[in-house]
Amino acid sequence: MKIIGIEEKIGEYQGSSYHNLYFYCTEALKSEKSAGSEVSSVKVKYDTLIVSLGKAHTIAEIFGFVGKDVEFYYNEFLNVKFANIATTTKENTDTKA
Repeated sequence: MKIIGIEEKIGEYQGSSYHNLYFYCTEALKSEKSAGSEVSSVKVKYDTLIVSLGKAHTIAEIFGFVGKDVEFYYNEFLNVKFANIATTTKENTDTKA
């Protein structure tokens, strides 16, 4: 999946605070009866993202992931338990002769 947008949401709901990031991603449709890309949004708790990245990042650094590839892994309750964000893209791994 490719990240095309990220939105941060911080607040309180019924006495509990939350800090979530919504990743808006595209992925090619794979069915013979479809064409183009599917767009989805994936909610990731900020603390889960920090564990996935191995350290805390500023929101500006997280917004810098737009354009990167990502894989989400889910727990038994279908909550994201790990996000694997590619740190390189094809553009910065290509070499020109």
